[in-house]
Order: sequence, then C-alpha cells, then structure tokens
Amino acid sequence: MVVKKVEALAAMPSGPHPQLMSALTRLRNHLSLMAPVCLAPCWRQVVRGLRRVRSPRRPENRVPDPLQACAIASDGSLSTRVERIQQPLYTTALALAGVPRTVPSDHLVADIGCGPVARLPPELPVLGLDLCLPADFNQQQRPTKTLLAGNCYYQVRCDLTKQQWPVRRGMADSAVSVSAMQCLLSGGQPMAFVLLSNATGIVRPGGLTVMQFYPTGVEQVAMVMNAAALTDRPHMLVNCRPVLNRGVKLFLVLVA
Repeated sequence: MVVKKVEALAAMPSGPHPQLMSALTRLRNHLSLMAPVCLAPCWRQVVRGLRRVRSPRRPENRVPDPLQACAIASDGSLSTRVERIQQPLYTTALALAGVPRTVPSDHLVADIGCGPVARLPPELPVLGLDLCLPADFNQQQRPTKTLLAGNCYYQVRCDLTKQQWPVRRGMADSAVSVSAMQCLLSGGQPMAFVLLSNATGIVRPGGLTVMQFYPTGVEQVAMVMNAAALTDRPHMLVNCRPVLNRGVKLFLVLVA
C-alpha cells in the first residue's frame, strides 16, 4: 500500500472554528499544496517526530535572560542566510492571518518581536513591538491607527515579558510573530500565557494572531499549548514546510 505524504498538518484542541478553517484554506493556496491541510485529532500528532533541540547556538540557550536572548536573535537575524529563511516564514504567517493582498491596505499588522529590521511588505501599515531596538531609537508618540494609516512602519519599545504592553487593546487587525516566541519561554507557562494573552489582546475581536516558533522539544510545545488553552481563545497548531529544503515549521494560530 502506498502511503501518501502529508504536506501540512494541523490540530484544533479548542474545536473546529470558522476562522481557523479559513486560515487553513489560505495556507493551502499560499503554499500551492496538492491536497487540503490534514486535521489531526491531537496536537501531539502535529509534532510527532520533532527532535529535541538543545543547540548552544540558540540565543535562549546562550543567556538566561529572555530579553538578552531576543537581542542576540535580533542581531543574528540581520544575516543574509537567516533573511532567506525569515521572509517565507513571514509571508506564510501573513497568509494564515488573513492579511489582504490589496495595495494599498489599511489592514494594520502588529509584528511582535520585530527586531531592528522591517520585514513586512512596505504597502502594509505595521506596528513593530520589541525592546531590542537600535540604541538611537526615539519614540515620540503613542501609536494610533490614524498615525499608521499612511502605510508606514512604526516601532514601539515594548518589554514583551510584562503584563501590560504600551498599545491599546484591539488596535491591530491581526498580529504575527516569527522566530521570537522561543526566546521568551524561559519563564515557563506563566510567561507563555502573558505573551499569548497580550498578543491576542492587541488584535480586534475576530482577528488572528499567528506565532511561529522553534520549540526545544515536545515538552515546550505542551507548555505553549497549555498556555494557549488558558487564554480561552480558539486556537490551532500547524506544521508545514514554507521554506524550500528546510524542515517543518510550527505556527500557533489564535482567534482574538
């Protein structure tokens, strides 16, 4: 018997949800998959075969402080090699989040853990949130939708580990985070809960938050999924291969 290769796999621990099902359809179209995304009965099947990663090169393993880890990750993200990987991850996250492709767009996207470089399309109004911004960074005013309506990129210095972020709740239409969440998980499930609660809280009701991350192993995925369940938001875990000749990537999608 020939077993057909699964191109992408997803699990919805909170149960089927129309917003999440639509996100999977967009993912299939974005990646030009030959078949619909398969639904697994349990998120553990989505990460089956995930090997434990404890590379000393990973920022969160080099320093204990999550903010220092984010700073190291931001510096490393400036390399050309990393950039070739980051861009497909961002476009996949945007597809899952349902960001329209119309130009110009008034769809405000929050980039959580944005780092010092703008990676989202210039036609999108973007709100970048990170504490690891350039030393000469100068923030003059609080962000508003009016300020960001002119297709601009606006950054806010924000400690992502804190209970309160300096952004109005429900301000963004959607939020994405790429290769940042794993640096903020040293505080365990409480820190993961704070991060996911804030990441969905800054998005308007019904909007989507998409978090791509590199877990160290199944145990860390379990911690993140438990934190997602505590937010009481519909959510799903997706694995797919958005980067050619690279391994499976994990995306956590939550409905605000």
